[in-house]
Amino acid sequence: MLYTNKNSHTLLSVTRAINELSVSSSTFFQQAQKENCTFLINIPADTEVAIIRAFSTYDIFRLTNIQLKRTAASWRPTLVSSKIQFLSLDSSECLPLIYRENILKGSFTAVGKMSNDGSVDLMDMEAYKLNYPEALFEFATDANFLTYQKNEIFSEDFQEKTTQPIKKPIPITLESLLIRAEELSRIAQIATRELGKLEAQEWMSSMLLDLNEASTFFFSNSVDPDRKRIHAWFMEKWSEFRLGDDVINQAVYAIMPDSFYRDAPSKYKVKPEIRSKYNDYASTALIIINELAQDCWQEANFHIPRRKYRSRKDIIEELNAQGFTAKLAGAVSSFIRPKKRT
Repeated sequence: MLYTNKNSHTLLSVTRAINELSVSSSTFFQQAQKENCTFLINIPADTEVAIIRAFSTYDIFRLTNIQLKRTAASWRPTLVSSKIQFLSLDSSECLPLIYRENILKGSFTAVGKMSNDGSVDLMDMEAYKLNYPEALFEFATDANFLTYQKNEIFSEDFQEKTTQPIKKPIPITLESLLIRAEELSRIAQIATRELGKLEAQEWMSSMLLDLNEASTFFFSNSVDPDRKRIHAWFMEKWSEFRLGDDVINQAVYAIMPDSFYRDAPSKYKVKPEIRSKYNDYASTALIIINELAQDCWQEANFHIPRRKYRSRKDIIEELNAQGFTAKLAGAVSSFIRPKKRT
């Protein structure tokens, strides 16, 4: 499934990309690592980015021995250009976010700035020196871009400042990550749907396929569903259909594991041999929906004499008989009917 960059943005949210591709964060970052993709974060407002500058011969000549000692004898932080807007991480550095809420990082090998055409240029230390010749000075061999607490210590009149700046590691979350559009396109071309046992079939409407994707995306590795996040996922996925909150809520209920949905149809409505065709985490409602969709499609295409696709009323009646609430049955009657996206 290809990511739809509807607004032609050059820098995109990683969380939105993961949701739209319907892949797990694990799959996303593994594919990103294969493609050697890099990620960006905005520099927080309370953070300064600096590089460690070696004192020049002129600096040493005009400083007293006492001042040199106070400034650690040979090194000092110097702010990067104000044009620098982003800090860069490679894919391997982001992998821990698969398992952790955030990672702390205070040292970065590259930074980025946005050009007038909207593209983002990345610069390691060597590229930074070439782009900012006014900063020609001697660097440590392994110099990185470092983050510090924002204050007034960074001053051109540094020889009068004896207080050392405070290092400030940045908490990086999945939500804070950005990716360049061209790199996301490469990931999207190789990212695969995660449907478990359920593969796309011709009898599945686009909306039913989305229900099946969402089931695997949210429940294959989770036992504590986040309803707000699932709701937002469907709202984004089906934005072109302009559905109301109540219909989206029914989509959430349709895929919710039985233990998390009070009005779930009885599990005894589905025979063991039928249930075995589906993922272990598939809700009883979702299994019934798929089975009914397949029956409706076969009747409309292979029944002799040929029949029309079942009416909305007939579908609702069938689902009510299976234990669906009136609202869920009404919504599902729209979900399973073949409907192409515009």
